[in-house]
Amino acid sequence: MKIVASLLVVAALAAGIAPARASARFADPQFAPIEATAATPVVAHVLVYECFGAPTVEVTRSGNVIQLGYEDAGSCPIDPIPAQAVDVSLGTLPAASYDVRIVATNQPLAYQIQDEAILDVQQPDCGADALCLVGGRFAVTATWTDYTGRSGVAHPVPLSDETGSFWFFTDTNYELMVKVLDGCALNDHFWVYAGGLTDVRVDLVVTDRLRLPPPGEPIPDPPPPPAVREYTNALGHAFAPVDDSSALFCGGPPSGSG
Repeated sequence: MKIVASLLVVAALAAGIAPARASARFADPQFAPIEATAATPVVAHVLVYECFGAPTVEVTRSGNVIQLGYEDAGSCPIDPIPAQAVDVSLGTLPAASYDVRIVATNQPLAYQIQDEAILDVQQPDCGADALCLVGGRFAVTATWTDYTGRSGVAHPVPLSDETGSFWFFTDTNYELMVKVLDGCALNDHFWVYAGGLTDVRVDLVVTDRLRLPPPGEPIPDPPPPPAVREYTNALGHAFAPVDDSSALFCGGPPSGSG
């Protein structure tokens, strides 16, 4: 294919016809899902116009700038130049606004931006009774039961992207502190830590919303690592600290969940 196209370029030049230059731009829609959240993987839809088939697109990110780099295959004697559709995975991104650029990385002198789009990633809704941690990937909930048998839902108080608290009885009396840390570079797991100032029963649940299979979807074989981690403190015992450095797997959605 490349040899044939190269010969066509030579023939076009010999005939005095200026071949068109390969290029790339965003398709419509530019991203999927259209309303992106921090708990959902994002895909960029790119159209590459060239004679030599769809190129490999490499993703690099620096702060809030995401570069989709590809090698421009050069001139093409075909008019119009055929469009090659390429879906580029951006993975999951923290809630923020991103400048996404398509760049021909082999252009002379400097990289040439061929198209540019703004991607707005929103904080997902984890529910009124949940902490949304690590860009919304994790929903953390807790319930309590006291000595009289009364029970209730703990009320979340977000403190940072990784840490939050819960109160049980009054909003001036925090009972529980929880944090989820990204340990993926060290052991391919997220770490869960929790500490409490209580001796009532506490049931703490940490859910990886990215890895949670959609309702009704069959469980893959073999089953994926669990997407939910539960911790319980027994009634009448001082809250035992949670120190779980292998709580939840770092991988993406389970096989078959799309």
